This record gives sequence, C-alpha cells and structure tokens, in this order.
Amino acid sequence: MATSFMVKVVTPNKVVLEQEADFVLLRTTGGDIGILGNHFPLVAELADGQMKIRKDKREKFFRVEGGFVEISNNQVTILSKRVYPQESQIN
Repeated sequence: MATSFMVKVVTPNKVVLEQEADFVLLRTTGGDIGILGNHFPLVAELADGQMKIRKDKREKFFRVEGGFVEISNNQVTILSKRVYPQESQIN
C-alpha cells in the first residue's frame, strides 16, 4: 500500500485542487520528477508541462504553466500562474 500525501495546487485566483495522492508527476526546469509519499524536502521551479496526480489507480491530468513546487512534511504545494484540467495524458 502506497503512502499517501496531500497535494495543493494554487494559482493567483484560486485553489485549483486540494486532495490526497499516491503519486505526482511534474515537469521541472531540470526535468520530470516523480513524487511519492515521504519524499525528501524540495523546492523546484516548474516548466510548462503536464502534471499527473494518481490516487488509488485513478489519474487526473492538468496543464501547468510554470511556477514552483514545494515538498515538505508529506505535503506537495504547487504554485503556478495557470493550471487547467486535461482529458488525458499527452506524450
């Protein structure tokens, strides 16, 4: 059983998402990063790209337009100029 953690996605206008997750995939300026529970603390700059959030084998996809991610105390906080849902994964 995977260790879940909280994910909060925030834009200047609103909180887009706040939920538990088992896995998050993000694109940083240094490349893609996969986040699991109990991840080490990290702050990274986000590149424009897709974000995947998985909880109990259910996946949600979002387009993220830059920003930052902070990982601390089993919480992932994503701050971005713009985030919007996507229907499916884009390769």
